[in-house]
Amino acid sequence: MSMFEPITLKWKGVDYVVKPDAVMEAISRIEQHVTMEELNAGLTGKGIKRVDLARAFASVLRYAGATVIDEEIYAGMFKTNSGNTVISAVMTLLAMMVPPSVVAEFDKESAVAGKKENRRARRAAASSSKPRTKRPSSDGESPPPTSGG
Repeated sequence: MSMFEPITLKWKGVDYVVKPDAVMEAISRIEQHVTMEELNAGLTGKGIKRVDLARAFASVLRYAGATVIDEEIYAGMFKTNSGNTVISAVMTLLAMMVPPSVVAEFDKESAVAGKKENRRARRAAASSSKPRTKRPSSDGESPPPTSGG
């Protein structure tokens, strides 16, 4: 049994599937061109070489059965909204490389951390050291003005 799930890649309107027991080889082919650390750097704004990204994506498409050359993928990265295309390619490759069980555990930990952070924010807001402003009295009169000095 594999720790991976099937991966479906779409190219020119056709779906190509990498079976779970073949995902490790697909990852190996990706990492011949770009590492997970380089992909992460691409998401954080540090940049990634488009040629390496194109080669990685083309290699995994070919492994899945598509007929594609690196140059097709590379040229596609310069079309309209190419920034989104690059980010999408990076995210797709990363999603293929991380086992689903790791993603699920990360999501679970993030949800727990988010709940704790929300509780902390509510407590901090409730116990704020900021002085409370005086409100008008119930008879509609405002409190007397204070001196400014």
